[in-house]
Amino acid sequence: PYFQGKSECGLYGDFVEELDWSVGQILAALEKFGVADNTLVIFTSDNGGMFNGGGKQAIELGHAPNGKLKGQKFGAWEGGHRVPFLAKWPTRIPAGTTSGELLANMDLLPTFAAITDHELTPNDARDGVNQLPPLLVDVNGVSARDELLIMPHKRSHTSLRLGDWMYILGTGTGTGTGTGDG
Repeated sequence: PYFQGKSECGLYGDFVEELDWSVGQILAALEKFGVADNTLVIFTSDNGGMFNGGGKQAIELGHAPNGKLKGQKFGAWEGGHRVPFLAKWPTRIPAGTTSGELLANMDLLPTFAAITDHELTPNDARDGVNQLPPLLVDVNGVSARDELLIMPHKRSHTSLRLGDWMYILGTGTGTGTGTGDG
């Protein structure tokens, strides 16, 4: 209830306000207990914004859940799967740095294994790759991934991301919503 009406973007915006506050509370607790400098914090999502009732209301009120990207959650277009990935690790990642390297959430397990020197079996993370070098913004930190196969809501919209290019086999969004935004 504390966040209701705080955002000027309806229920969706209020949720974002609460989420932002919650992340702030976590970061403050890490500082309070003296572990912030040596803790990796990652903030990301598994998919783009969903244009359901709350999402549509936020758009009508001027919010762009997926920025300038076309598409929505479950879709083949980049708005369905290209999401922010924020990482904070003060002793390892320089503040204010950015990377345009391709990284997928399935890469997190092998990356965490590399950080902790944990050896994975071949079946532990078959599709993920260690992305520690680009995460640390190493001079030679090129992504271990130059392509990504994406299967949104419909198999007919299986897509391939290769560098800056995206191949989408199907027509429409692939979301199954019938909204036709693609």
